[in-house]
Amino acid sequence: LGADSRCEPLRPNLFGGTFQGKNTKFEDHTWNQLPGRCKDAAKTLWLDQATWDAKGWSEIEEYWWEDLSDDQKSAAVTLGWDQDAWDSKYNDKYWSELPSHVQKAGEKIGFSQQRWDEGDWPEIGEKYWGEMSSDEKKALHVLGYTKYDWE
Repeated sequence: LGADSRCEPLRPNLFGGTFQGKNTKFEDHTWNQLPGRCKDAAKTLWLDQATWDAKGWSEIEEYWWEDLSDDQKSAAVTLGWDQDAWDSKYNDKYWSELPSHVQKAGEKIGFSQQRWDEGDWPEIGEKYWGEMSSDEKKALHVLGYTKYDWE
């Protein structure tokens, strides 16, 4: 089995590839593409095939990390979330505090350290979700944004 099929973290392809799997919170997967362990994690977060594939709002999104049960936190981690992505999409972190894969995703959509630290969104901030390329959407997934959050 490849790393992705076990819900393991994947590193971005530094030779021009895109982010995938756990780095993108599996948002680029349909329910049927999710490995079994990831489906179990999604179910722990009250998601089923219909809510996952619709990429819409889920009740669990109303919860802060601290309000999640230990099982829900573990499930979220399995799907690639951490507290900073879950609670704030890293907006309360300085560039130097971001994990390297988040910095790379930020660079992919036009952030520099200065822009990030000043809260100055690049041009992507003016785009509708449907206008974005697949790579731009994946980079936003790494930051913790979903179609629902963006629109």
